[in-house]
Amino acid sequence: MIFFVKIILFFLVFVAVVGLNTDVFGEIFINPEKEFPFSIEYPSNWNITFSKSVINDGVMIDSDETGRNGIWIGLWQDYVDPNLSDIELKWFLKDHISYYCQNSTFEKDFGQCTDLEFQDTTILEIDGFRAVTSIQKYTWEMESTDPRFSDSTKGTFYPIDTLTWIIFDDDIWIVATTNDADKFDKTQTFEIVNSFKIKPENSPLPQTESWFDYIITFFTRLIHG
Repeated sequence: MIFFVKIILFFLVFVAVVGLNTDVFGEIFINPEKEFPFSIEYPSNWNITFSKSVINDGVMIDSDETGRNGIWIGLWQDYVDPNLSDIELKWFLKDHISYYCQNSTFEKDFGQCTDLEFQDTTILEIDGFRAVTSIQKYTWEMESTDPRFSDSTKGTFYPIDTLTWIIFDDDIWIVATTNDADKFDKTQTFEIVNSFKIKPENSPLPQTESWFDYIITFFTRLIHG
């Protein structure tokens, strides 16, 4: 029995060390607007750039200060027919992305999109709601810096973005991610996107058990039966 306990303790220490060297999701953003509550989990070394009304400027959480690596959450009301088929919903999303790329301007968007290429478009479920997500890459040219971000620079960049729409009646919750191509981590991106939760008004957000607490609880129960 003692030998078995030593093995378990060794395993816990090993997992803890490995965990310290991974990008553990340590923060949960809880939207302060009581009318539009939601939460999303993101890496602990990311920072909230701005948090405004989700039906206007939305919420931006970034891994750096360039404006090119982060997530944006917003809400569009009365924007979609919830009875659209999956194929129709995919095309609706892709048409929106194409329209934005074609109509982006330096004055309005601080950059211009060209060479748009869709990599994947998928129907999925997030927090029990039907959702559609797309991965796309493009060329983004900036003739001036974006004043919202301290490390924004001029130049030509090659981002990989994801755009996810979560269908909530005829509203759309949006989780958009953007990354420089060399920083795009598909697994991490979709862990963030899938952590999005729509919460009923005034309902408390449950405290989630961390991965380390879960392991300790599991082996405690295993030892004591």
